[in-house]
Amino acid sequence: MPTKKDISLLSPEQRQELEAWVKEHGGSLPPLVLVALNQYLVLLQVLASTTTKLKQMLSELRRALGITPSSERRVSRQRLSFMNQGQGDRPKRPNGNG
Repeated sequence: MPTKKDISLLSPEQRQELEAWVKEHGGSLPPLVLVALNQYLVLLQVLASTTTKLKQMLSELRRALGITPSSERRVSRQRLSFMNQGQGDRPKRPNGNG
């Protein structure tokens, strides 16, 4: 059984190669193996996007806490991008009370 050291996420190129292989040879695989490979491919996509989002959030938090080198700090007083999400004009209540 492989250890944690032996296992790492596939690179984008490796992921594309695996997707192409599954498309080409998927019909000859047992159904359970095909389902497992497809689930693994979806998991890789989610992990890749989550890693990117976490890196962006960490960068924003470092800026907010002032632990980012001055060369990387924002020039303007823009609000942090992850704090702007979901904020905007609120819909008015049906009775017109704001």
